Amino acid sequence: MATRVEVGYRSGVRDPRGERVVAEARDMAGIDIRSVRTVSVYTLDMDLAGDSLEEIASGPLTDPVIQEFSIGRPLVADFDVLIEVGFKPGVTDNVGRSAGEAVAQILGRPLEEPEAVYTSIQYLIEGELEAEEAERLASQVLANELIHRWQIVFPHQFDPARGLDAEVPRVSLAGGGEVAEVDLEGDDEELMKISREGLLALSIEEMKAIQGYFRRPAVRQARKEVGLGERATDLELESLAQTWSEHCKHKIFNARIRYSGNGGDEEIVDSLFMTYIVGATEKIRRDGRQGHLSVRVQGQRRCDPVQR
Repeated sequence: MATRVEVGYRSGVRDPRGERVVAEARDMAGIDIRSVRTVSVYTLDMDLAGDSLEEIASGPLTDPVIQEFSIGRPLVADFDVLIEVGFKPGVTDNVGRSAGEAVAQILGRPLEEPEAVYTSIQYLIEGELEAEEAERLASQVLANELIHRWQIVFPHQFDPARGLDAEVPRVSLAGGGEVAEVDLEGDDEELMKISREGLLALSIEEMKAIQGYFRRPAVRQARKEVGLGERATDLELESLAQTWSEHCKHKIFNARIRYSGNGGDEEIVDSLFMTYIVGATEKIRRDGRQGHLSVRVQGQRRCDPVQR
């Protein structure tokens, strides 16, 4: 059974994250609110006795000097609007992972599947907001819809004795699934539409390179021999998008950049990495000024296609 542990600042302690949200709500969404109090929520998806829960909540999850906690009930029940933001199922929750490691140490055993800790942030807003404004605040300021889920609650929807239900964003697959074919035989506008709607973040040059590859007769013949159609599948496009992503391929870091200085002079930098990191290291070696520093650069690190 999942249990919620809510952790927030004690009365009189500043809440910097809440103060930042007040400013960002005004600057980014044009919404004026008086104050925001934040609460860190840890959802422990495991069966734990009361003593263990108390030890976990009062130990690694809370700083007793400036914070207080509650277990299975709301820490704060006074608000005009409550917005809770957490990760979608499958999105890496680093704070949750670290909390899970701390829980495992206290329990004296590793967590077993599907035991886990999930985190979310509760924003308790003081200031009258319409439902549309609350949704705009959540989507434009507090969350990124690609990776976050959120819940908006008004006082009349909230039980102060019970609080919010423990929601476990565990990935659950019903089985099966469908692989769709994608028609790449379009113009530049249609190719970019595929990139946008598929959240591929691929440029027109990259989309046209993929288009050209799937047009090759040898490629089409090879696909036919293994039972694939001539069109690319959405799975193949997503794999290429991940492999060619900024995270893995470092497009900006390795790009050819045209730089204009204050004096108007232009300079072409062919890869920031090779020019200013590898290049600087090689210059130190050539000049013989490396001293006791020994740096070995073996070339550019690239991600394996299955990594993100």
